[in-house]
Amino acid sequence: MRLSMLIKARSMLTMSAENYKWVAPPRDFLKSNSSGSVKNQVGTSAYLIRDHDSEWVVAEFNPNPSKTNSRASEMTGMANSLRKFIELKNINSPLRKKLGDKQCASIDRVKGVIIESDNIAVVESINGNFNFTSDLENKAFKLRELVKKVKELYGTCIVRQIKSEVNGVAQILSRMALNRDRTTLAKMGLDRDKTFINIGELQKDFQQPVAERMELDKEGFEYPPGTKAKTKVMKW
Repeated sequence: MRLSMLIKARSMLTMSAENYKWVAPPRDFLKSNSSGSVKNQVGTSAYLIRDHDSEWVVAEFNPNPSKTNSRASEMTGMANSLRKFIELKNINSPLRKKLGDKQCASIDRVKGVIIESDNIAVVESINGNFNFTSDLENKAFKLRELVKKVKELYGTCIVRQIKSEVNGVAQILSRMALNRDRTTLAKMGLDRDKTFINIGELQKDFQQPVAERMELDKEGFEYPPGTKAKTKVMKW
């Protein structure tokens, strides 16, 4: 199906209030929100995994040093989140040792994951409703393979589109990093892939906007259709 037809079909649907606020996953589920940002063909991607209590589990920031576009960056962020779900199930992974026994026990009870993105083309390609006509199709194929693996490990893996306004935390992580030069990123330790198991591990000027947005998400703050998120939490 052509992407324009998909978008038109989506626009004809009646949108519920949940489409305009971040919603925590069901009990014993994990949810990942990913985002990709590009400026002058330089991109960054990021994701945050949260549990059913809206609490931080793990996040990651990834610079894309080669030329890229928004869809490719989004796919990178989503792929990294899927790989992290796989790593969380590996009992010998360094990440599980870093998280500790209590957190790992909670993860071992998880029976499904939800992957959210605001990029309709990427989501529909993974769900088999849209095919790219470029090298992005190879990336889409790899994403579908990762989704299969996650389903095998967790039992359920749902990939779905959300409104851009709802994807705030992942956008903050990717856009704030995008607006820093590589020298600054290197000093921050963000010139390479880096995993954060809590918000305190982020650079200090990242912490406040991320924490504010997470709190709004936890409270169920609703973003009215056609509006932007509150300015105070969009400090790129």
